[in-house]
Amino acid sequence: MKILVLLENLVLQPENGYAVVEPSMKKIRKWLEAGADVEYLTSINKFLELKKIDDRFHEIDLPDAKVHKKQETEKFKEVFELVNPSVFIDLKGSLDGVKSISDQMNNDKKIISIVLEEVAKILSLPDYPEELKDIKKEEVVEEAE
Repeated sequence: MKILVLLENLVLQPENGYAVVEPSMKKIRKWLEAGADVEYLTSINKFLELKKIDDRFHEIDLPDAKVHKKQETEKFKEVFELVNPSVFIDLKGSLDGVKSISDQMNNDKKIISIVLEEVAKILSLPDYPEELKDIKKEEVVEEAE
């Protein structure tokens, strides 16, 4: 099962020297241990910034982390089509502070989109990747409110 996780502010904090978001990494490591294929989505496309991300993944012992970047002319929907994840873990307001990246998916039924109200809510997600398929976007948002 492929899980695509938003990188900015959910896994790493760009404004804080790409500090690791510990609750998210704790959950991601459980998914990896359970056999999930976890990849990351970012809108960062500057070479030096991507290098910092790669360096950070090496520091936290995830050297094979696959980061998908959205080009300036691309829409996130196009990246989703290329990556084809089963589940996308998003953060409320990730697109512009109000809308989430998941809003660009146009209700794509093939991808389960889970929008978290806040980072800490990732810990309430199941440890077993297959159980993520049973979560509905509305449930997570309501639970977080």
